[in-house]
Amino acid sequence: MIQATHVITLILLQPLQSIPAQNWTFEDNEPVIRIGRSADNHVVLYSAVVSRHHIELRRLPNGWEVVSLGANGTYLDGEAIRQAPITDGAVLRLARSGPQIQIRLGVSTEAHLLDPMSHNSSPSLMNQEWGVGNGENNSQHIWEVAPKVSTQLELPD
Repeated sequence: MIQATHVITLILLQPLQSIPAQNWTFEDNEPVIRIGRSADNHVVLYSAVVSRHHIELRRLPNGWEVVSLGANGTYLDGEAIRQAPITDGAVLRLARSGPQIQIRLGVSTEAHLLDPMSHNSSPSLMNQEWGVGNGENNSQHIWEVAPKVSTQLELPD
């Protein structure tokens, strides 16, 4: 029998088109989800602008909140924040020019969920690269999506 489970899904958005590049789904009972550059996070994003422990998503009795721990700041729907409640569809940006993550809160009726240390990626996105220029200089971010057991994503300068 398939049972409904509440979940939180983190969707890494492609830089140029803001379309999904990769996603991670966690059961709603996970107390804290950590995102940053360090390998001990639930979601690891390698980028010079992402701190080792950049943000925490914390489960509250009536929802979720984001807490910014990063030196380069965190933006919720374009506004700089230190701590704020999360709503379905909210978009977080790690640092002013860093990766964007959309938050989806919902119910899964799938027979199983992902283990928190695994991830979903569209097979067509595996090993694909795309760049983002900031329009001000020649610096670019190349984001490579590749399957890794520890849910790591490299975002070099």
